[in-house]
Amino acid sequence: MARWTLIMGVVAGAGLLISLIGVVLVYITFRETRRAADAGFRANEIAQESSQRQLRPYVHIEGMKPERPKSGMKDISITIKNFGHTPAENIRTAFSWCYCPASQDRWSLPGARVTLDRGIPPGHIQTATIGPTDEEDWSQEVEYVRQGLGEFRVVLVVTYEGYGIDGEDTFRALIRFGKNGPHVAVRETEGPVTNT
Repeated sequence: MARWTLIMGVVAGAGLLISLIGVVLVYITFRETRRAADAGFRANEIAQESSQRQLRPYVHIEGMKPERPKSGMKDISITIKNFGHTPAENIRTAFSWCYCPASQDRWSLPGARVTLDRGIPPGHIQTATIGPTDEEDWSQEVEYVRQGLGEFRVVLVVTYEGYGIDGEDTFRALIRFGKNGPHVAVRETEGPVTNT
């Protein structure tokens, strides 16, 4: 009987050892499953972020007219295009402009405003026209620009919303329109835009 008890004890011990090994393997399986699930969630977040970047609207300046200052020039037209894949919505555009003599480097701009439509579909354009009010005349300044004695300086700020944009996106363009036509410097901005 002692032998039978010894055999039963060994078998029970082996069963316990196999059970412990099984519990450890189940634990390892659960841990690896959790890691795989976490990696899947991260991959999904990256794919979603990438999709939003690819599909979001990108609004920037496409062109300006006239290309060179002309006598009798009444305004400057700036064409804004949505280069993205989804509509740009709730577009707000503000601009200021002034004439500056060639010798003046620091300048301030008077306040002014222009608005576009509320949205630009993908691949479409809208035009903002910048110029003097009906009461003003800038023919003398246009002549100065044509002769190379000065330039028009425009600050154009475009703010818009759309798919993939957390809040709103803004770009600011400094346009120096001189004798040889426009030169545009564009940069993305965050926060309030100030004139100096």
